Amino acid sequence: MKQIKVDVAVIGAGTAGMAAYHAARQAGKQVVLIEAAEFGTTCARVGCMPSKLTVRPMACTTQRRKRRGASKARMCSRPTVSMCSLMSAASAIISSKAC
Repeated sequence: MKQIKVDVAVIGAGTAGMAAYHAARQAGKQVVLIEAAEFGTTCARVGCMPSKLTVRPMACTTQRRKRRGASKARMCSRPTVSMCSLMSAASAIISSKAC
């Protein structure tokens, strides 16, 4: 195994890791960036957490049901999510603006 001597070792190439790496380089330090997987944030590589796209619609649905007095009523069927539709929506958001 090759040994190297550095001033700063940054573990993780996500948002904070990349910022730390660049800050250390700008300060003139010898830096190594350690990452076991792919560099960059998950958002930049695969999309902004599609599960978060479901939070707002479900919250609105719950509020509507409460306003209509259906807070104690049972749902007739279990809500379903199309992952294909969810990923399409996430891709549209990502392409329209940065995460």
